Amino acid sequence: MSASAGQLRNVGRARRRGRAVAVALCVGWLAPATAGAGIVFREAETVEGAAGNSRQIRQVLAEGEACKVVLEDAGESLLPVGTYILATTVDAFLVDPAGRTIAPLDPTTMVPAASASEPAGSLAATDVVLDLLFEAPGPELLGLPTRHLVYRLRYDDDAADAGEPSRPAPREERHELWVTPWPPGEVAAEAWMKLRLAEDGGPGVERADLREALGQMYGQGFVLRQSIERGARSGAPGTERRIDQRVLREVTSLAWAPVAAAEFERPQGYAHTEFLAPPDGTADAPAAPAAPAREGT
Repeated sequence: MSASAGQLRNVGRARRRGRAVAVALCVGWLAPATAGAGIVFREAETVEGAAGNSRQIRQVLAEGEACKVVLEDAGESLLPVGTYILATTVDAFLVDPAGRTIAPLDPTTMVPAASASEPAGSLAATDVVLDLLFEAPGPELLGLPTRHLVYRLRYDDDAADAGEPSRPAPREERHELWVTPWPPGEVAAEAWMKLRLAEDGGPGVERADLREALGQMYGQGFVLRQSIERGARSGAPGTERRIDQRVLREVTSLAWAPVAAAEFERPQGYAHTEFLAPPDGTADAPAAPAAPAREGT
């Protein structure tokens, strides 16, 4: 998944669209695991693009069908440090402990539930093609062996406003991953994975094929480091691909450790809101953590 699942960023664009996607983080470990152990780790993410540059740090606590992602360094986000996403495989909430508010998110798209059914501006990914371009042993990261993988992901991003014809935009992404094997007996934290796919798949419910392709990549093991290049795809032979955005994610500390059940409980006594209030009470704050802006769409 999943404060993942971007990333508390690109708030202006997210606000204009009336949607935002939850933060999500890459997975890894420090020590040998025992079956059923929780995952606790931190991820640093840097984003460079036309919408601006940002860097954020999040802590992830995940175990089975529960996940909590906490914003530790907000960077350029308007959300306060300590804001977190609490998710299971069936629901998700954005929690602001400082403001004592909790806002429901759509569990599939990770946009605020109040805007998930809005008809204006549908996004669909069609003609999805995933190619493995490179695979080889990678360097040791955090004391763990890795495989180095490079994927090319192609699809058409179809954006259509209500009552208007679709406007397909050919897109291409290059994903470079360094993964380490899951320990024997361990399986991916389901809620965490759902957050990651919601984030990288982008907003819109008609993106199942894109999320499935991303799931094939992330199913290769724990992702310790990742580089993403997103851009427009040209059909002209020999034409250089235009890069709109670069994303670098790296797990900086991680461990297998039991996670107290209380970490995944919804806070009591918080005000339920459709959107989180801005820190200064203005009307221009983001509704939820924003995923990487998908430039050119």
